[in-house]
Amino acid sequence: MNSSDLLVPLALLGASSRDVVWLADLSAQRLLYVNDSFERLWGRDAAALIDDPTLWNAAVHPEDVSVLPRPFFDDPDVSRVREYRIRGAGGQTLWLQDRRFRLGSGQDGVDCIGGFVQDITADRQQQLEQTGRIELATITRDEALALAREQDEFASLVSHELRSPLNAIRGWVHMLSRAGELNGMQTRAVEAIERSIHAQARLLDDLRDHRALLTPAAPLEAVPCDVAELIQEAISRVKASTDLKRIHVEVSVGADVGQVRADTRRMVRALGGLLAHLVSLALEDGLLYISVERRNNAVVIQADCGPVRAGAPRLQPAEPSGVAAFSTRSQLLAIEMARRVLAVHGGRVTALQDSDPSALAFTVELPLMGQPAAPLAPARPLVQPDLPLASWGSLGARAHRLLSDLRVIIIDDDTTTRAMLHALLREARAVPVNFDTAQSAFEYLSNLSNERQPHLIISDLRMPGEDGYSFMRRLRALELRTPRRRLPSIAFSSATRQDDHLRSLQAGYDAHLDKPLNNEALLNTLASVLQEAPAPARKA
Repeated sequence: MNSSDLLVPLALLGASSRDVVWLADLSAQRLLYVNDSFERLWGRDAAALIDDPTLWNAAVHPEDVSVLPRPFFDDPDVSRVREYRIRGAGGQTLWLQDRRFRLGSGQDGVDCIGGFVQDITADRQQQLEQTGRIELATITRDEALALAREQDEFASLVSHELRSPLNAIRGWVHMLSRAGELNGMQTRAVEAIERSIHAQARLLDDLRDHRALLTPAAPLEAVPCDVAELIQEAISRVKASTDLKRIHVEVSVGADVGQVRADTRRMVRALGGLLAHLVSLALEDGLLYISVERRNNAVVIQADCGPVRAGAPRLQPAEPSGVAAFSTRSQLLAIEMARRVLAVHGGRVTALQDSDPSALAFTVELPLMGQPAAPLAPARPLVQPDLPLASWGSLGARAHRLLSDLRVIIIDDDTTTRAMLHALLREARAVPVNFDTAQSAFEYLSNLSNERQPHLIISDLRMPGEDGYSFMRRLRALELRTPRRRLPSIAFSSATRQDDHLRSLQAGYDAHLDKPLNNEALLNTLASVLQEAPAPARKA
């Protein structure tokens, strides 16, 4: 075989191909053949290339020069697929794909190498455009997540600043109600302020959860749930209101209801918001009836606020005014949040129309789980619903028994909060010690003997200088290094997001209470954390 024998079939192939076809003699370092497609891409005559093979390399993009040998055919490695750019006939940049083959030497010692060069500019541009769109989408998503995080931080900051004065208002209203006998107008004023505080705190909670629902960084944590347990948790959220209005609650659950997948915390808040709407509009001495049944592949929850007496006319809401009007507006936000929560769970709520916010019934539909699973009862929250101030009197004896002679460390940079907690604890016969910085509290505790250690710590989280998280981590480390007891501790803060709660527990706190103060929640939490560890002798 000689080079002429190779050229004949290759020339026939090259004459009908839009790819550049070429053949070279490696042993002689000579280009033997190139078809006319070279001129179409390079803009140079094919015969000129045969005379000077460096014309091929001269058109290659400077960044891709290293891809090719010089001359371009002087490389026996035919397994490599090369991609590079050239300056094309019209001055434009073209992307080429270079594939090669080798014909071994025969009796005449000929060693030839050839190749096919394809114009892949259109494919590469499409690929680059697709990559650009992906990169742009990634950048856009990252920017959206960053913006969502910034907005979440801002909303958290605003919530924190709003909760602090609410906390002071609630505490001092309580102290005012205990200061002495109030006349009728003063009593109504105190009750109205307390209702407003409760509504404002609930509104802040709703805004927080609504924001979390819309944040891409906070996905739903759906788990198998028993619907009856969700209903009971939702009812517990409105217990204070139903007790105040003497509304009787009845629940009927079908035998074969099944389970749903839900983010327990959000679903309970959504259902609780819907129930709160009904209760806020209902008359006293009424009935809240809730039924749960299975219909095809869904669980249907129906709630109706009606009278106890059989045959009595349907309840009509009173005209809202003053505090009641504010409460109704806040409930409408809870309803909208409930719609969104149910929607992301694949469910829906009906009969609470935007045009009729005073409707006294609603129906919720939730899809059943695909496979049955063992019931998972959601954990009951430590913080219970607010009790009206009038109920504090019945709690006073319990508070005195629980807190009498206990030494309690209060750490908060807000003067009003410290004074309010100090007064409440003194009233319960505890012995509070106040600090306005975490650093000063740590120095005090680290210099106390084990016998003089306090019984409990109540600390804010967000404080200038050292924050409450760092303080607690340092204290827990000190307890491990020295022979001292582990002090029960409660984080009491306006940082109310779910990750704030988790972070405080991870830092070493035993419980987390949200501001503003909830008297019943405070007592329940104190009892819970004090029961976990034995306390020293009760003396100041």
